[in-house]
Amino acid sequence: PLMLGVFILAEELKRVNLLPWEWSKIDLLDTSSYRNLRAVFLLVCLACFINPYGYKGALYPLWVIFNTLGKSSIFYKYIIELLPPARYFKAVSAYYLLIILSLSISLLNLRRINLAYLMFWLILLGISFRVNRNVIFFNFFAFLITTEGLINSLDIKKFNFIENLFGKGSRLLLYLLKFTIIAVLIYWVATNSYSILLKRYYIFQEYRTKSALLGITAKGYPDKAADFILEKDLPGNIFNQFNHGSYLIYRLFPKKKVFIDGRTELYGEPFFKDYQKIVTVDKDTINDIFNKYGINTVLLSEIVADGDLPRHLFDSPDWALVYFDENSLIFLKNTPQNKTLINRLKVDLKKFKSQKADLDKIGLKNVYPEPYVNRGWIFYCLGLDEQALNEAKEALKVLPSCAGAYNIIGRIYIKQKLYAQAFETLRLASIYAPFDA
Repeated sequence: PLMLGVFILAEELKRVNLLPWEWSKIDLLDTSSYRNLRAVFLLVCLACFINPYGYKGALYPLWVIFNTLGKSSIFYKYIIELLPPARYFKAVSAYYLLIILSLSISLLNLRRINLAYLMFWLILLGISFRVNRNVIFFNFFAFLITTEGLINSLDIKKFNFIENLFGKGSRLLLYLLKFTIIAVLIYWVATNSYSILLKRYYIFQEYRTKSALLGITAKGYPDKAADFILEKDLPGNIFNQFNHGSYLIYRLFPKKKVFIDGRTELYGEPFFKDYQKIVTVDKDTINDIFNKYGINTVLLSEIVADGDLPRHLFDSPDWALVYFDENSLIFLKNTPQNKTLINRLKVDLKKFKSQKADLDKIGLKNVYPEPYVNRGWIFYCLGLDEQALNEAKEALKVLPSCAGAYNIIGRIYIKQKLYAQAFETLRLASIYAPFDA
């Protein structure tokens, strides 16, 4: 409805005939087409009310857009996809390039701009400039108007000097220039897309590589921890971190309910503020909220991001670690009801021995030792420096240029006040991964 509404508003403004230059004439619909467009708009608006929440559901997209433009919510301060794209300039450099290109092409066609395109471009720029998850919408539309603008702007009639210089071959020259620019843009998109499709990761348990996009991937998700919760039927309610709430709903519902997930409008700001206090270890909030919701199990799968909470639970006599892998920790509340389960499942990380990587099976493959690096960071966050060092050193056997492993070792040397060794190690981390150091 929003897109149709923009086009209808543009048509109304064109019909007033007060717009500058040729704006009122560009792509003006005839009376019959305009009547049909308004009928379709009305039907689409009515269809939006066919949902379980009635008018609230129909107006929800508008609420999201205006909330994005206002940016008053606490969610826009903590959730990565809701942060402005300027925070991730390198990752969204194509976005800024398309802003410049589409704006430049539009200025070349300033006298013959399609008003609807201009309005929609401004709307998408507004909602994408503040929230990076909207960047894809702007990029798609900006690419379309850039290519169309090139076709309109590279007109032989606008470049008399080229016609005078090259004579009869000038028209061919402009067409070649036009389609060369478009081909370059398409090639740039295609090569970037192809590089994403080629991304693979190594499964150490199976000694094979797998595509990061094709098929079902468990990378980055607490899949084994979810298996453990279901297999052991851990009692009580679960506390989980925000980013993996949706995945845990998929894996655990209806047997278990999550504490929080990405449906921010469902939980509201007060609840999210309490969540933030928990992950930053406000002990009073932890006690109050955990007691209020009967939290008996804590699943943490972003150890480094929320490093204070894992360390707090690990050191607390009120909680017992019952599960550990390279991605996740599971704590069970230390109560008389859980005593038998804890005695059977309790994990003593101080006795953990690093598993040697089978270099014969890995062979000459250039693989990133992610499990070793992840375990190293977990141990580092928990204050188990010896185990962290062992994991980092094992990671370097798999990949001698592993910056993550050097970072772990360097940080431990700083804690031990071995500053010369720390400098040498962190220098290597900076050389191998200058943008991550």
